[in-house]
Amino acid sequence: MAWFLVLGSIPAAVIGFLLQGQAESVFRSPWVIFVTLTAFALLLWVADKKSTQNTVNSTQLGWKKVLFIGFAQAIAIIPGVSRSGVTMTAGMFSRLTRAQAVRFSFLLSGPIIFGAGLVSIPDVGDINTALIVGFLASVVSGFIAIKFLLKFITTHSFNLFVFYRYALAVLIFIILLIR
Repeated sequence: MAWFLVLGSIPAAVIGFLLQGQAESVFRSPWVIFVTLTAFALLLWVADKKSTQNTVNSTQLGWKKVLFIGFAQAIAIIPGVSRSGVTMTAGMFSRLTRAQAVRFSFLLSGPIIFGAGLVSIPDVGDINTALIVGFLASVVSGFIAIKFLLKFITTHSFNLFVFYRYALAVLIFIILLIR
């Protein structure tokens, strides 16, 4: 599993490094966010519908499927693409069950978040109590959210998240039309 996490992290690390400037400028268009929210909601919905047929667990993925999930994670450099959502979608398209896709997605987030944190250390400035408390609060809330999501998806589909993405896309679209 450790090798899968390393392999799956390489595409996002390389693409994130190469496209960091574009991610902070070119990709920030509200229209891009509208399109990605909509498109990836549809992909999540399709993957979720197919997930009832899935039988592979994360230790049986193989390097090609891990790279596929890793490249999906790299797409999340574009605003409106949820890193966890796109990796869960790719996981379900790779025949992982919902629960396996969620677990693998959150395991895969570790190296990328750690790496992004290392890269941004020079921008942090002083490490103080507020920063440490904020970091610890995000770790605790993250674990609570993962636990809740794992329990939720055992009895529910991802339709709630699909609906949320569509609702947000519609809101952005309306705001763009009013402007």
